[in-house]
Amino acid sequence: MATIYIHSAKPLSAPARQKLKDVNDKLQRFFRTILSASWVFTREHGRWQVRCHLHGHSGHYRVATEADTARNAIDEACEKLVRMRRRTRRKVIARRRVAPSA
Repeated sequence: MATIYIHSAKPLSAPARQKLKDVNDKLQRFFRTILSASWVFTREHGRWQVRCHLHGHSGHYRVATEADTARNAIDEACEKLVRMRRRTRRKVIARRRVAPSA
């Protein structure tokens, strides 16, 4: 199980905390082993800004998003992390498929 750190200047609502829990469960499917996930929430000019630092055996990933609600920002951060992970997986698989030249 991953260690999850949540830092927020303003308290998160119950739906936002539930969304964060669901997102962390979803990320467990895409990342082999998550060692720690750090979520930082700030609110500036009426918009939520979310930064996520994810450390795992498959690498280190960082994303930053901004949205009107905390839940939307969490969703966007999750989608960015999944896209980054898929991209790195494709690169690794493509390198394996290239036959060594003789």
